[in-house]
Amino acid sequence: MMNKLNHNRISNKSLPISSTDISYKGLPVSDIGINISYKGLPVSDTDIQTLAETIYGEARGELDYIEGGLAALIAVGNVVVNRAKCAKSVEQICKAPFQFSCWNANDPNRIEIERAAKQQLPAFQTCMRVAKGVLLMGWPDLTNGATHYYAQSLYAPPFWAKSMQLQVKIGHHLFFKEKE
Repeated sequence: MMNKLNHNRISNKSLPISSTDISYKGLPVSDIGINISYKGLPVSDTDIQTLAETIYGEARGELDYIEGGLAALIAVGNVVVNRAKCAKSVEQICKAPFQFSCWNANDPNRIEIERAAKQQLPAFQTCMRVAKGVLLMGWPDLTNGATHYYAQSLYAPPFWAKSMQLQVKIGHHLFFKEKE
C-alpha cells in the first residue's frame, strides 16, 4: 500500500536550509563574483535551473509518497552530478538526447516543466532548493554513485538495466551504476 501525502503539506520551509544559505546571501550564483564548481563541474544559474527542471520532470510525483519524498528528488540530482565526468555542464548532462525522458520532444513532462517553472509552483520551488543543495551545498550522494535510474512504474525495465548493478531503491525509483 502506498502512503500518499497531501501536496499542501510539502513546503520549502520543511527543507533544512534557507534560500539565503543556498543562494549565497540572496545573490544569484552569477552575481557572486567567484567561480563555483562541484566535482569539477562548473555551476551557473542556468545549470541550477536546468537541474531543478529535470528533478521536477523526472521525480516530482515522489513528493506524494512517504517512501520517496525529498530523498528521491535528491537522488535524481545525485545521478546528474555522478554523470559529470562525461559532460561540460549540468545543462549538457540533463538535455543530452534521450538521457532524461522529461526533455524528450514528445514527453508530456516537458510542458509541465515549463508551466511549473513559469508559475513557480510549490513543488517546483522544492526542486529548485534540492538542485541548489546538491550543487552548491554538497548534499550527500544517496545513490552510492549511481549514474542511471528508472521509475518502477515502467511497463518493463530499460534495456540497459541488465548490464548495470542495482545500488539502491528510493521511493519508486531504482538507481544503478556500471558493474565493477
